This record gives sequence, C-alpha cells and structure tokens, in this order.
Amino acid sequence: MPEWLLHYENQDPNERCAPIGETWQALNNPGDILQWDATDDWRTTHAANDLTVGGQLLLRIEGNDAAQGFDFAATYTQIELNRLI
Repeated sequence: MPEWLLHYENQDPNERCAPIGETWQALNNPGDILQWDATDDWRTTHAANDLTVGGQLLLRIEGNDAAQGFDFAATYTQIELNRLI
C-alpha cells in the first residue's frame, strides 16, 4: 500500500493561518472532516477516525445525485500530535 505525505508550508506572509491546534482538529475530527467537500458535485457522507498508530480514517464519499459513491480508507503509520500524521 502506498504511503501518503501531506505537507503544507505557508509562503505568503500576508495569508492568515489557523493555529496548529485548530488545523489539527479540522484534519482529525469526523464532524470537521464532513465539511471538507472540495466540489459542488461530491460530498463526504460518513467519516470515522481512529487517530492511533494502526488506526484508520474511513470516509464515504458520494455524488450529490447519490448515483455514484466510494469508500476511502487510510491506515496511520506515524503520529506526532500537532505535527505529523
């Protein structure tokens, strides 16, 4: 299974960044994850997150017309609070 690494570094000094604690919550709280929807055509209908090494992030993503959908699962291999997932 491929490993994914998400890294974001703000290069714009005029851009306001959320405090790391808020960002961590938005990335890991199932209620916040449901708000991630990136397009008007798809939405996350279910999110579960076991933020432990070996735990899983489970998402159900469906088209707004409910005709299409898929399940997404990721397993955590490393976690450092407020720093690394």
